[in-house]
Amino acid sequence: SLPYLIFNYCYFGSFFPISGYMKSSFPNIATVPSFFKLAPLPLFREYQVLLGLIPIILGVSIYFYHIYYKKITHQKQIHLIGIMSIGLLFHAFYHMLFSIGWVHWYWYYVPHSLLMGLIIMFYHRNKWIHYSVIIVGLIFIPFLYYEKVSFPHVKSKFIVDLLKNRNIKNQTILVSDWPGYVAYYSNNYVIAADFLTGNRFVYNKIIQQSVDAFTYISYLSQKENKPLTYIIDAGNVFLNFDTKNNKILFYDPKRIFKNKKIIGSMSLNPNNFENFNGDKVSLYSL
Repeated sequence: SLPYLIFNYCYFGSFFPISGYMKSSFPNIATVPSFFKLAPLPLFREYQVLLGLIPIILGVSIYFYHIYYKKITHQKQIHLIGIMSIGLLFHAFYHMLFSIGWVHWYWYYVPHSLLMGLIIMFYHRNKWIHYSVIIVGLIFIPFLYYEKVSFPHVKSKFIVDLLKNRNIKNQTILVSDWPGYVAYYSNNYVIAADFLTGNRFVYNKIIQQSVDAFTYISYLSQKENKPLTYIIDAGNVFLNFDTKNNKILFYDPKRIFKNKKIIGSMSLNPNNFENFNGDKVSLYSL
């Protein structure tokens, strides 16, 4: 992994790509209060309990039980379980301290699934493990169904259909949330307001030199002969269509969980503003 980190630092200016940089408060500890909820899976400081913490605790417990209590030190699987568990423990500490608000998504827990696979392989002769896997699978089916019917891609699909129905294509669009779906399924140039797929140097210039985010993004788009033509509010907190004061506000993506800071402001012409899908999606043409 060292060459990967060195390449990132030389090319991106950080050991982590832009998404990791934008999501992290390091070295400042995130101050969002700890909480535990069931919606749909329990979280602790936004870290998944069932998908994340329990596999780690289970893996660490199994490792130390076999190494220090049963004195079994010759099995490679035990050492692999220990290495993965301890590595994921650091993963959990880092994200619970510095990346609150991002790691409730299931894709952060792929390594934890591999850890559970190793544990199941180690105990494959135990019939109760087989039964447990079946039971856990049956329990997770309702949660997977909930995820399917409630996932925000339903809103993203509406945006894509809206763009197609309006024959909006080959345009540059600033999207408040779920830009990946819109970019993939529509024939448009999409800019993500969360900067997770943006440019670290562009973001740093906006912050360090107090450049208006809308003005600078419009300038860069125009420079590439792809002028910014639409802004879509699909929810989240990065953009705010303030229709009372006829303004569109752009919030600093790295400070959305505490001391929100406006980094861009644009006048809103009510004649160019439309609401759709029960006011869940807003379209503004420039």
